[in-house]
Amino acid sequence: MRTRTRDHMTLLPSESDNVLEHKHDCSTVTSTKSLNFDYPVGTLETMTDVVIPNFHSRVREGEVFVNPMTKTYSEAKCSMSTMSYRVNKKPGQACAYTQTVNKHPSGLNNRGAPLGHVSVPIDIGRLHTIAGTSATAAIDAATFESFVFAAELRETLEFLRNPLANWNRFLGAVRRSKNKNLYDRGKTVHDFLIDNWLSYRYGIRPLVNDIQNAIQAVKDTGSTRPPRRTARGTASEGDSASETRDVGGGYVHNATTSRQVSVRSGILYQGYRDPNTWGLTLSDVPGAAWEALRLSFIIDWFANIGPWINAITPIAGVKILASWTTTRDERVSSGSVYWSDGGSSVIGPRIITANGATQESLVSRSVTRQPGVSVGLTLKPQPFNGDIGKARLVDIWGIGTGLLKAR
Repeated sequence: MRTRTRDHMTLLPSESDNVLEHKHDCSTVTSTKSLNFDYPVGTLETMTDVVIPNFHSRVREGEVFVNPMTKTYSEAKCSMSTMSYRVNKKPGQACAYTQTVNKHPSGLNNRGAPLGHVSVPIDIGRLHTIAGTSATAAIDAATFESFVFAAELRETLEFLRNPLANWNRFLGAVRRSKNKNLYDRGKTVHDFLIDNWLSYRYGIRPLVNDIQNAIQAVKDTGSTRPPRRTARGTASEGDSASETRDVGGGYVHNATTSRQVSVRSGILYQGYRDPNTWGLTLSDVPGAAWEALRLSFIIDWFANIGPWINAITPIAGVKILASWTTTRDERVSSGSVYWSDGGSSVIGPRIITANGATQESLVSRSVTRQPGVSVGLTLKPQPFNGDIGKARLVDIWGIGTGLLKAR
């Protein structure tokens, strides 16, 4: 194992600027406040990997290596601000009592440690399974899936027939009537939009994709492909969390962390037969059977059943040369400690005029590559996140409306 480091960390100064205190007799006293723990700021990078003797010459001779590797990066920042308060003058006092501390460290001292990340749980093992299963399912993937196309063709045409007929009737009614509202009474705008949204999502668009894949399959027929190919799969999940807590002395700590984890799996393989251009091998049958089941695509939003079926189906004429899984984990945090409750002194309540808030940030990134991929059946995270999640919600609404109307 070899480890390399780039360390550009320094420590925050342990002592702040001078403290200026005005006593009751209006005299001035100065002192200092110190940060009582080490607070590293700056950047730190490390990389650990495995050194392969004669790596380049052995690769030229055809050997394949997947080296375990871990790379980390962290960046921390912190700035302190002024804390000040006053106690109003009372009868008999020569002057009001005030105190000002530049770069006040008391809030950090009460917390007792540098800013850390708020816990954001993400099941990385599940992401490994999703990505690895998708990569395994993509081995020797067909350019055009003939079995799937044949199984879905009747349903696709039947699905398209009514929306297209409704569209034709709508145009005919508009031509025959100067007031198209006469036709609108028979079919609501809601019904019309839902019908045509679903026909686009699950009728027209897949059909266009099939036509494009068929054209590519014709081009690929008879052409030679590299003997070594790579199948890939991906998975990702992100979330965030916040915390707020009292750290004593009237100081409050708050922090927010956002986390994003992405996993990429790859499988390098070699084929000993012609590529599966048209998807007509026996190994294509189980996956096509699953695709042919009504609403199976909705189940695949929540679990990786389709890729898992393809992944566990044996494929003849293929040799696995190497496989790997790369995990990227990024956490970005921001936080502060500030004086929220001045409390009271023996002469009266402290009125906060500057809360001495710190501004802190912490970024941590790691990239890990390990040999092998995970294959299994698992639930998928966050099926309704992002733009694709919004489209799926509309799909469920439309499909549910159609099922309720069905007789």
